[in-house]
Amino acid sequence: MDKVASFDSGLDLLPGRTARVRWTDEGGDRVERVAKPYRAPARQPVRLIPDVTVEPDVWDAALVRWHLIDAMRTLRRLPGGLAIGRMRCGLPEPVRSAVEAYGYERVSVRLAPDAAAIDRLDRALDWLLWVGNPVDRLIVTGTALGLSLRAVAQELLASGRLACSHETVRTRERAALELVAARLNRHADRRQAGRK
Repeated sequence: MDKVASFDSGLDLLPGRTARVRWTDEGGDRVERVAKPYRAPARQPVRLIPDVTVEPDVWDAALVRWHLIDAMRTLRRLPGGLAIGRMRCGLPEPVRSAVEAYGYERVSVRLAPDAAAIDRLDRALDWLLWVGNPVDRLIVTGTALGLSLRAVAQELLASGRLACSHETVRTRERAALELVAARLNRHADRRQAGRK
């Protein structure tokens, strides 16, 4: 038997209104329910990713954070990965047996960053040196690498450097990013004054 719905009110389901719905189920019993209108879940705000290839006129903490995130992504894409400074040879590894030949196992390809991305990486690593406190430097680097604030707080506690909550980590990261942004704005003001 088909479900035939009858509404108590002649109104369709309008936003914020409810209606009583009745139908007869397969066993012949009358079923009555209150129907509520569908509410779409709240939309999450869209985070706009700024273009890190263009240097802005005025720096703020959010722009500095995005540039540091871009730098850490570039650092991960380098052939040596996050291990900078170790000695390595530029020659390909020799093939000692057929099992080690290229294509015998699953191949992983790493796209190397371009020269502009490496220049931005070098500049952002200099910014990290402007942060005087080594703990704040670790906080900024950890969050730029994608660690959550809680994970950074746990790592600081495990290493014995600082026992703090994730809110303290957020505050210290924000202060360090604002310090870098202020210094970048001072450099930009000097460049503008020199051009006049």
